[in-house]
Amino acid sequence: MDNFERLSSLLRERILILDGAMGSVIQTYKLSEEQFRGERFAAHPLPLKGNNDLLQLTQPAILKEIHAAYFAAGADIVETNTFSSTTIAQADYGLESAVYELNFEAARLAKEAAREAELRDGKPRFVAGAMGPTNRTLSMSPDVSNPAFRAISFEELCAAYKDQARALLDGGADLLLPETTFDTLNLKAALFAIESLFEDENYARVPVIASLTITDASGRTLSGQTLEAAWISVSHANLFGISLNCALGPDEMRPYVKALSEAAPHVWLCCYPNAGLPNAFGEYDLSPQGMAKVVREFADAGFLNIAGGCCGTTPEHIAAIAKSLEGVAPRSTPSALRASPPPRGGDRAESFATNSNTRESRALGLPLSEGEMREAQRGFETVAQFSGLEPLTIRPETTFLMVGERTNVTGSAKFARLIREEKWDEALEIARQQVENGANMIDVNFDEGLLDGPQTMRHFLNLMAAEPDISRVPVMVDSSKWEVIEAGLQCVQGKGVVNSISLKEGEAKFIESAKLVKRYGAGAVVMAFDEQGQADNFERRVEICSRAYKILVEVVGFNPRDIIFDPNVLTVATGLEEHVNYARDFIDATRWIKENLPGAMVSGGISNVSFSFRGNNKVREAMHSAFLKHAIEAGLDMGIVNAGMLEVYDEIEPNLLERVEDVLLNRRPDATERLVELADEIKAQSSGETAVQNVELWREEPLEKRIEHALVKGIDAHIEADMHEALAKYPKPLHIIEGPLMDGMNVVGDLFGAGKMFLPQVVKSARVMKKAVAVLLPFMETSENDARSSSASISEPSSDARSSSASVSEPSSGAREALRNGGEPSSDAREALRNGGESSSGDREAFRNGGEPSSDAREAQNSQPEAVQVAPKTQKQGKILLATVKGDVHDIGKNIVGVVLACNNYEVVDLGVMVPTEKILDTAQEIGADIVGLSGLITPSLDEMVGVAQEMERRGMTVPLLIGGATTSRIHTAVKIAENYSGPVVHVLDASRAVGVAGALLSEDLHDDFVAQTRAAQDADREQFWAKREAKPLLSLEEARERRFPIEWNLDDIALPQRVGLQMLRGVPLEELREWIDWTPFFQSWELSGRFPEILDDEKVGEAARELFADAQRLLDQIVNRKQLEARGVWGFWPANAQGDDVVLWADTDATREIARFPMLRQQIDKKEGRFDVALSDFVAPQSSGMTDYVGAFAVSIHGAEPLAASFKERGDDHSALLVQSLADRLAEAFAEWLHKKARGFCDIDSEISHEEIVAERYRGIRPAFGYPACPDHTPKRVLLDLIQAKAYAGIELTESCAMWPPSSVSGIYLNHPQAHYFAVGKIGRDQVEDYAARRGFSFEEMQRWLSPNLGYMPDKKTELV
Repeated sequence: MDNFERLSSLLRERILILDGAMGSVIQTYKLSEEQFRGERFAAHPLPLKGNNDLLQLTQPAILKEIHAAYFAAGADIVETNTFSSTTIAQADYGLESAVYELNFEAARLAKEAAREAELRDGKPRFVAGAMGPTNRTLSMSPDVSNPAFRAISFEELCAAYKDQARALLDGGADLLLPETTFDTLNLKAALFAIESLFEDENYARVPVIASLTITDASGRTLSGQTLEAAWISVSHANLFGISLNCALGPDEMRPYVKALSEAAPHVWLCCYPNAGLPNAFGEYDLSPQGMAKVVREFADAGFLNIAGGCCGTTPEHIAAIAKSLEGVAPRSTPSALRASPPPRGGDRAESFATNSNTRESRALGLPLSEGEMREAQRGFETVAQFSGLEPLTIRPETTFLMVGERTNVTGSAKFARLIREEKWDEALEIARQQVENGANMIDVNFDEGLLDGPQTMRHFLNLMAAEPDISRVPVMVDSSKWEVIEAGLQCVQGKGVVNSISLKEGEAKFIESAKLVKRYGAGAVVMAFDEQGQADNFERRVEICSRAYKILVEVVGFNPRDIIFDPNVLTVATGLEEHVNYARDFIDATRWIKENLPGAMVSGGISNVSFSFRGNNKVREAMHSAFLKHAIEAGLDMGIVNAGMLEVYDEIEPNLLERVEDVLLNRRPDATERLVELADEIKAQSSGETAVQNVELWREEPLEKRIEHALVKGIDAHIEADMHEALAKYPKPLHIIEGPLMDGMNVVGDLFGAGKMFLPQVVKSARVMKKAVAVLLPFMETSENDARSSSASISEPSSDARSSSASVSEPSSGAREALRNGGEPSSDAREALRNGGESSSGDREAFRNGGEPSSDAREAQNSQPEAVQVAPKTQKQGKILLATVKGDVHDIGKNIVGVVLACNNYEVVDLGVMVPTEKILDTAQEIGADIVGLSGLITPSLDEMVGVAQEMERRGMTVPLLIGGATTSRIHTAVKIAENYSGPVVHVLDASRAVGVAGALLSEDLHDDFVAQTRAAQDADREQFWAKREAKPLLSLEEARERRFPIEWNLDDIALPQRVGLQMLRGVPLEELREWIDWTPFFQSWELSGRFPEILDDEKVGEAARELFADAQRLLDQIVNRKQLEARGVWGFWPANAQGDDVVLWADTDATREIARFPMLRQQIDKKEGRFDVALSDFVAPQSSGMTDYVGAFAVSIHGAEPLAASFKERGDDHSALLVQSLADRLAEAFAEWLHKKARGFCDIDSEISHEEIVAERYRGIRPAFGYPACPDHTPKRVLLDLIQAKAYAGIELTESCAMWPPSSVSGIYLNHPQAHYFAVGKIGRDQVEDYAARRGFSFEEMQRWLSPNLGYMPDKKTELV
């Protein structure tokens, strides 16, 4: 029995124990320099103390003693003391020549200790050859000024790992453990080296466990990959196990162990965390019992197969862990799991179309049941995975993936020119645009005669790696030259795709290339070429693809889901008869491949089809969209396409569409002539624009009146000229600020307070003021105290803030020391391990996901407060800190409040969105805030605000707390927030009231009376609230279900969609969406009350509304014309049924495979006879009816608003910044309504419905959203967005409080039954919360928290009240 079988047999029985930190125990010996040197290295020229790996040669007895202690503590596996035993790490000590001996002796010593332990008690013991990450990184540059530079090459690192692995195996290691991986590309080099030993040097295979390191709470590696993406990157390597170690304690590691267990279900899972987080002295304080308790929780949750310890753990820790895990069942694994070598020879033939675990079972001669075979095949047939910094998972319901084509010198003249001219930043911008336009993968090609292909590929991919908003997607390494492809593969830390390999040079070369692609961990595009040339008809495409598939799967052992056939998209409409079937043959070949070659995918270079019409983008875009439509229906999975050159198929002009499809499908003999004729007409069309200038009579007024007019009217066109004129008139710039500028702002404040100016106008006034001050600042006399104070009023990042910006570099010497020793790093070393001299996780995170930060990134973005100021600091009335609470991303209202307060001479420090409680209060105390203001839009934010109040009370703070935001209320503030804080708590209804509230709170004369009145009002609110709560009991859940909404189901009431599955929306014209905007909420967001368009003529606010509307239209014109915002969406319909109060979506109409489940909440109100207690599930056909219903899901968003708003703010234009945010919100809602109409037509209901009818909700069915009255729980958004892959297809993700990012996003479901209607769930009872928690898989307490606004009872009481 070999080590695969021995270990697998034990792992199926129990959790195995790995040892703890070798370095931690070595440190207890307090060895001197002389003891490290020993006799052999006494004269060595360099210091050797701290080189722990040298001890196997100079102090072998100590190492053997440590191994024995860990075995005695219960370890089944010990690691060799070789964390830094590579030529790279040992070069720091001048000991490169000793590397083989270091590894060999370390393995031999550990093996001796293992044999002795086995002899003592008969338990099998194993030795893992430890392979550290080295002190170099392949994915990051050590030189911040040169991001393309790498301190080591893939080949150098691979050679070092190969030498290490060879010596470890020679010394007797039972398994290999590349560990503490902070850069996945380093790990890929280690795995490549190990596989080379097995395949090329015929070393006997041993199990390999790869261990990743999550460096901090971002959940990413130091090189920026998510955990799932990192796993995908190495999943090709036939790993025996996957692991997490180092950097985090067990508590901090918990969510990542769970995530890895779910991401890698077919391999054994190991984790060995640190003994907590290091203290201020770099020491680890978590006790053995404390650590064992958490590890036991991991085991009880079913996460573990192997457990041990890393930094700070000792034999005592391992003994406690071993004891705690006695008798605990190991993590279950699929029945087909038999970790072993991959097949050879005939075994490969037997493994056709099965997964790697199944192939390994065949290699051992272990029988597979039919169920196991089906499971293995289903794994290939359902999911393909690739990765950049983030994962890309391709499921059956995934409709189409776009591969960006513009970073290809053969296809883009502009990109080729930029590369030749070495304008790398501009070339990267093309890549970034592709990702922002929706590319799921980036194709990179440098096949041009004057370029050094390998060097250019390395340089550009290294630059891309430093741009997380680009490198978040997988890379398609494209070249006809193998040396260029290999250069690219050595730079990609994710799982990319090779484009391409083919049979053009015969089977032997094809097999050789395919093996290397597999070893590098990539998928492959396989071109339909063979020794005879290119396939140009259906029959040849089928012949070549089927032959290539058989070789790849049966001979090479390729995962079929990593095979992407390109059956050759060729140009049509050339005028040559032999070309007329090119498009149709491609489509037919695609269909054949999907039906006959299980698991394989199909791609193509889409723009090839339209080359005959170069220069006529309208025709080309129509051809691309129509071709894609038919090819996708045939099964096309992805295509190399310019995401910006796609027309929406349904929006193609009918005449053009007919002629395009005549050509593509070869429907008539004169198709080409007819399309060419129409193309000439289209090209001839042109248009132009004119502009006019108005004369402004107010410019003839005196200077001071002009300044006042500009401030009151919000006109900034002449402010720079006026400030220069004022500099000539006034002795000092400060006098201008304190004189005419403040006089003008006082007028603004008086008009606003009197209700004669409105928020939009005040915001524009602030913009003018900020621009005026910005002009004056360079002229301020900094030698005078008052000048210094004035200049301080314009907020600029502190030196600390500036120094925090990202620099990508190699780990510091302290970090390298920690990596070498495998012990407890110093505080400097830990910091380097976490940051690597690079930006912190938050800094990196803020630029991932296409520029749309994840929740941790948004939190990091807000780490530096931004002051909202328009006047010198010397004049400030008080300092107010504002923040949107943790989990919430909405800040338009808060931003308006900040501007209004700043206009009224308050110093405002705005921490932004997603701000944790600690950050809010630490900053408030640090800056001496006079008032703290909290904002939030979604209901979970209410609990966050309560938490802030409780923490303020715990800290003994007394500053006033302001509460605002759409979901907040005077009653909630009184009942839930004010009760938890003894300081003043005030609910601020809108921005217009903020100034008065702040003034009263900070006034010596008004403060006491105002606070007393507020508290008295809150006491009354609480009394009234509890009196109402005692009014009427709720129905029991059982009674409510008996009163469900009655529907007699028949087939006529079920709306049938044209097809099921996902549909992606890209390139929806903003000019079309603007026609769907409902302007009434827009004015409401600016606190102007009235319905549109009547508000424009309102006697009180009409002038302000007209001015705001004109500004919005101008900005909207700019946004549309310059394409500054982008609409992205995804939607689809699925077969569905109701099961009780749950809505279940099926993969197909057979209703056999569930793909999503939405538990719904039911009203529990005791209504009059004939009225019902409704749940949304009532409107979906129950499974017991025998009918299949259909439910839709959607998510839409507007991207680009945040950076566009930020650019306006940087220029001092708060008005335009706020306009951008509010317009983006309206466009997102308009997008949802536009799509709603499209979805209704898609189901053949209300297809002619008007915009007005949609807005007025006069239609059949409903489109409820989670978090709103009919389904008030926000958490089902997670299921919804996963179902429609909203992150991949629409760039939408959720915060931990289930707020959507970007903030201008809308999601929901479509229910089409004629009797479906909107309603509010209202208050619910404890019995339903318990039932719903069980159905959602939540704890009762957590569910209560999410549903707190809907609880019909006090959480600590049994009585259930309305």
